[in-house]
Amino acid sequence: MAVPWLTFLLVMSLNYARTQAQFLCPPLGPILPAPTSLSDNPSLQQVIAQINLGLQNASSQLNETAVSVGVRSTHETQPLLSFHYTPESFNTSGTHNVTGDTVYLVGSATKLYTALAILQLRGAGDLNLSDPVTKYVPRLNSLPQNNNNLTTVDWSTVTIEALLDHLGGVPADYFFANIANRPPVYAPFTTPVYSNVGYALLGLVIENVSGKTYADYLQDNILQPSNMTRTFVGAPLNSSIGFIPIETNWWGTNLGFENSSGAISASNNDLLSFGTALLSAQLLSPEATRAWMKPKTFTPASGVSVGEVWEIARGPNLTSDVRTIDFYTKTGNLVDYTAVIALVPDYDLAFAINIAGPDSSLTAVQILLSAVATALVPAVDDVGKATAALQYSGTYVAANDSSISLAVDDGGLFVSQFTANGADVLVGYAALEDADTGNTSIRLYPTILRSGNESAWRAVYNPNSAEELAAVDAQLFFPQGSCQSWSGIDLITYGQQSLDYFVLTEDENGTIATVEPRAWRLVLNRAV
Repeated sequence: MAVPWLTFLLVMSLNYARTQAQFLCPPLGPILPAPTSLSDNPSLQQVIAQINLGLQNASSQLNETAVSVGVRSTHETQPLLSFHYTPESFNTSGTHNVTGDTVYLVGSATKLYTALAILQLRGAGDLNLSDPVTKYVPRLNSLPQNNNNLTTVDWSTVTIEALLDHLGGVPADYFFANIANRPPVYAPFTTPVYSNVGYALLGLVIENVSGKTYADYLQDNILQPSNMTRTFVGAPLNSSIGFIPIETNWWGTNLGFENSSGAISASNNDLLSFGTALLSAQLLSPEATRAWMKPKTFTPASGVSVGEVWEIARGPNLTSDVRTIDFYTKTGNLVDYTAVIALVPDYDLAFAINIAGPDSSLTAVQILLSAVATALVPAVDDVGKATAALQYSGTYVAANDSSISLAVDDGGLFVSQFTANGADVLVGYAALEDADTGNTSIRLYPTILRSGNESAWRAVYNPNSAEELAAVDAQLFFPQGSCQSWSGIDLITYGQQSLDYFVLTEDENGTIATVEPRAWRLVLNRAV
């Protein structure tokens, strides 16, 4: 399996020259608003056609394994990419033609639905994440205790939050009746240890708190609101809508106690609908959604963190500005079925991949996701920059010799000149920092704060050259230590307004009409 996917990855990779862009230090998150009309862009469609060709060439080597790959923007109702491959050999009780509506087992991607349900119940005030799991699953209190923390889990110390974050230190797998026979792995909140048992217990929490079965709760609060009609707890009763490998022992298997850990089956289209619903904050409040999409702990791998269910992959080399882009993913594997959902908040994109058959594995799905992301994200980034250039680039002026010029480049929205009441702001800021005027730069970055047609942006002033920053980094034991923009935002103020606070106002076409650097009490109108 690794060979065709690795070949595809090498073919589709886009390599950018690493220049001084690596010394840009934007705040974490998007550097420009995500583009909203991707399916209408001819250059992006050419890239998608190349991806489809690469997927077809790679999949053609698979005789018994089905593949579905989808990508969708939250701003569009149909997938940008929808690739599906039917192998020559398959179990005839399942579908004979794989499409976006074909149902696959998704294994541990089920945990994403379980975590969401817990957070919904928390939002409704029905449970507290800091409570011990014993409060909601009292049966745990009746398990034998011998006061030996080497042999027996002290369930009263294991919180709902710990289980969500895989920080409970509880056994990885076992049936409920035998949990008492397993020792703890770690004390809670010591180190992340992936646990199916933890998410099985969260399923019991959902049932005990909501008064509904796990399946009924999902149907009422997640599947129906998101219009997911091809998602089931367990395999669908109608096997003809699912792909079943020619030799499988898992289709239709009841996972029982671990249903909430790995029993869901879903189509690729439904996974995309789920992903876009999450990104659009349709299933949690915007505040709760943003809080959810944050890391909770590290792993031994520098490129992977853990959230409340999330396996967060950090990609620093996907775009020309080489900034870090976070993918909030959840993978799942149930022997011959593998799946991944990946959300990219910076671009409002959801990825979904399903592989079923003897060539299925977690490694295969991760390589395939990497290949598609490596090909697609740079192209989406280019579309976003081209769109932003039309909206934001230009010179804005006011009386008293005041003007600002904005341009979109690889690093985002660049301030090429800024004069306030006859004073050169770049020169003035360099003097504040005792820095070389020629090295000082300003870039504006979007926040999510909006009011009507006004949006808030924050500036990052960089008074140092790439060489100076590299010299600092060379003396540190940790990478990119010179990137400190997060600690400098909103610090320098004048008249209670920060020097980095800008408000941009759009006209009826979405083009920026005015730029307001609030500290200077200026309203600069578009001139060019």
